[in-house]
Amino acid sequence: MTEKEHHSEIFVEKRARALAMMLLTRRADLLIEEVKDDIGLDYIVRFRTKGKEGLREFGVELRGVWAAVSKDEADKVLRPSVQEMKRYGPFLRPVCLFCFTMENDGAWFTWVAEPIEAEDGTPKLRCCGEPDCRQLDKRALKEILERVDWWYDAIFPSLIVNGPGGGRADRKGAKQ
Repeated sequence: MTEKEHHSEIFVEKRARALAMMLLTRRADLLIEEVKDDIGLDYIVRFRTKGKEGLREFGVELRGVWAAVSKDEADKVLRPSVQEMKRYGPFLRPVCLFCFTMENDGAWFTWVAEPIEAEDGTPKLRCCGEPDCRQLDKRALKEILERVDWWYDAIFPSLIVNGPGGGRADRKGAKQ
């Protein structure tokens, strides 16, 4: 890699981070933590939902590309990144991969660990082996947060035995 290519790569990475922060910080209810360790994530985004207990969070990994891309091109560009992220999984929280384009400040996202409802109605995280990119904007971010929020609403009752109303019987059930 030439020095010029190296500087270009650093520029794209820094700009992708800046664009991600611009998108995420438009919402005052989000707490964005930059991940310093090599755990396959650039950010952990946390939030609380009014009227609900518990902190909700999801992971974000970032990529950046120079050219504006279509959905099919974004899928192709992010395929190696989705495959690479598998080595960090399975993830225990929902995870998205964000991709920002330098040419037009466009943005795409795909789920890496997608919150879904299984056939039996239980909440699960689906490890995605292939990208299915969608445009990323304020509306898409709202939809991501709603999916994450729904997943935590569904998963908390199966994980927490000493929440509101939890009594001695709940604790006994946990020992079995």
